[in-house]
Amino acid sequence: MEHYLIQLSYTALAWQQQIDRTTDADQRFTAVRKLIARLGGSFARYHFFDGGEPPTEDVPPFVVADKFVGIGEDDVIAIVALPSSLAARAFSMAIAAEGGVKSVRLTPLLGIPQAVQAMGMAKDAIAMAGYSAPGGAATSWEGATPTTAARSGERGVETTPHPERPLGRRGSRPRS
Repeated sequence: MEHYLIQLSYTALAWQQQIDRTTDADQRFTAVRKLIARLGGSFARYHFFDGGEPPTEDVPPFVVADKFVGIGEDDVIAIVALPSSLAARAFSMAIAAEGGVKSVRLTPLLGIPQAVQAMGMAKDAIAMAGYSAPGGAATSWEGATPTTAARSGERGVETTPHPERPLGRRGSRPRS
């Protein structure tokens, strides 16, 4: 399953209808739960003060089901699990097609283990390709031979001369 952050904004008319007609939270969730389930996914549930931190009398444990209502630019914020980017796109299209939705954004999310795996892949790819981008000290993006630093995986230290700027970090000249 892939996870997505949903950020959605309603029109003024949609807010007015919800204010006038909503009497039960489950009534609000039923239709969108069915849509997500039809696409093979589900909402995330958020457990606060449940197991990790001991609750106090002032803050008992509680669960937020499905989504949050935001204050500011985004009216609804949620995380959903969907089986593919195609299912996520279908969900986004179905939501955006409704007249009361001003905007909807889905952001793909990675769990920390997957992010660490992606970092390792990036490091290996940089080292093997001798890649650099404009703005850093390495110059392989200009067509130069990859630097020793880029080949070793260390970033930000240039070891081959460049005719237009000094060597080293932060513009300092290397010691002889």
